[in-house]
Amino acid sequence: MKEQQQLYSFYRQLAILLKAGFTLVRALNILSESGSRRRRSPALRKVIEHIEGGSTFWGALEREPAYFPALEVQLVRAGEEGGQLPTVLERLAATGMRQIRLKHQIATVAAYPCVVLAAVLAVIVIVSTIVLPNFLQFYHQYHIALPLAARVIMHISHLILHHELALLLGVAVLIIAVRLLAADPHVRYAWDALKLRYTFFGPLTKEYIVVATCSTLAMLLESGINLIRALELVRDGAANRIVRRVLDDIHEEVTAGHSIAGPLRRKRIFPVLVVDMIISGMEAGRLPENLIHATEIYRERLDTKLQLLQQMTEPALVLLVGAIVMVVVFSVFFTYIRLIMAMAGGP
Repeated sequence: MKEQQQLYSFYRQLAILLKAGFTLVRALNILSESGSRRRRSPALRKVIEHIEGGSTFWGALEREPAYFPALEVQLVRAGEEGGQLPTVLERLAATGMRQIRLKHQIATVAAYPCVVLAAVLAVIVIVSTIVLPNFLQFYHQYHIALPLAARVIMHISHLILHHELALLLGVAVLIIAVRLLAADPHVRYAWDALKLRYTFFGPLTKEYIVVATCSTLAMLLESGINLIRALELVRDGAANRIVRRVLDDIHEEVTAGHSIAGPLRRKRIFPVLVVDMIISGMEAGRLPENLIHATEIYRERLDTKLQLLQQMTEPALVLLVGAIVMVVVFSVFFTYIRLIMAMAGGP
């Protein structure tokens, strides 16, 4: 994500320099010498060399696919050929940064529960490996029966202290298995389908897809790229394989001269509102505008749902963490009290 931020920052700063009257080569030289772009500087220097050798800007970017995605290269091409390169670069930077902020918001909501649960797990590990084992010999000496929670924690302690190699091996095997499964196309296709159908996160995933697809398609069309080529670029850039297949079907239908309405309605990936806005936009010659409106509607809806999800998650996690901590604390506390009573000769 940081690399993407730097790339969009590069586009924005390049647009500013071009609007300020700098030549393209001079602007690229300035940006290649920037300290924040040192990792990208070799690629920029190659781009400059290609331009000085007679290449167009988009052609030079196309020769560095590791740094400049095909979709962005085609946008630059449209801007360069249409004499609107600074405008297109600004549009590309603004759209890209909005998508990055949305991704960051989604990642934050998803990561928060994981961080909290990891902290709880760390507390349990500390208690099970440091606190309770120190009292274990006294428990045996005074024949004290441990509470269920304490026994569970002691089993965790035994597993961590005496089977750490097997535990690490199991984690390593699990990681390798997940990576192998993730590399399988059938498994990834099934996972992408599951993300769209899952009861709770399915609607969130679909709304994010609507925002990403509509905003990118609108940007391409506004830059002068025709619908068929725009659909092809959006399809190639789609992360979800189900969406990619749908966009491929739409692309084939439009290429064959058929209406876009049929595949949009049949596939049911995009909400009815978005489908109607696309169809009406096609009929009225206002497709980019309608796509922008659809993007704004679903970005607001997605933002609202993410905020609501975060507000619901926080108290639920507080209750869960509180319950776990209470169980751990009371298991240690009551065991300690029983130990003191036994040492004092109590019942």
